Amino acid sequence: MPAHLSSTLASMGCGLPYGLAAKLSELGRPVVVLSGDGGMQMTGMAELITVGGLWRSWENPVFAVCILNNLDLAEVSWEQRETESEPRFDASQDLPDVDYSGYAKLLGLEGVRVENPDDVGPAWDRALAADRPFVLDIRTDPAVPLLPPFPAGESLAGSMEEGLAAEGNAHALMLLREYVRLEREAQP
Repeated sequence: MPAHLSSTLASMGCGLPYGLAAKLSELGRPVVVLSGDGGMQMTGMAELITVGGLWRSWENPVFAVCILNNLDLAEVSWEQRETESEPRFDASQDLPDVDYSGYAKLLGLEGVRVENPDDVGPAWDRALAADRPFVLDIRTDPAVPLLPPFPAGESLAGSMEEGLAAEGNAHALMLLREYVRLEREAQP
């Protein structure tokens, strides 16, 4: 299954444009887009208008857009903690709360906001069986550390810990320490 991602290129907002390009090149294939809420606000909402105007001509209308919505520019927040050992700077990383599933419905698409982990599976079932493009607006925890698998990420944990301690984010600090513990246990 082909996949495209921006990886470490810091290419925010490419999820929907990539997904739309994939769909336009293979109208009969389903497409799944994973986007953060920052990328969705940057370019995704505009591209969703394009999807709303085109989907009726698609051989297969399955186009599922999963938005990982934590009201935070998480990549920036975690990079700041990791590379600079600095606390999160609210003024530059807070995002407005957008009703993405409601916006999708305004465009003639379908969508659902998911706030309970038990509802994730049924929401995906609905999205992949829908007769039109579908937006999954999934609430996520901004305190979950964005770390690569260890041992590569091991060196990052210390500097992240300093930034989290400086900002007083006990929840994120606890999650980071638990992540480190689990990764160390998984090492041979």
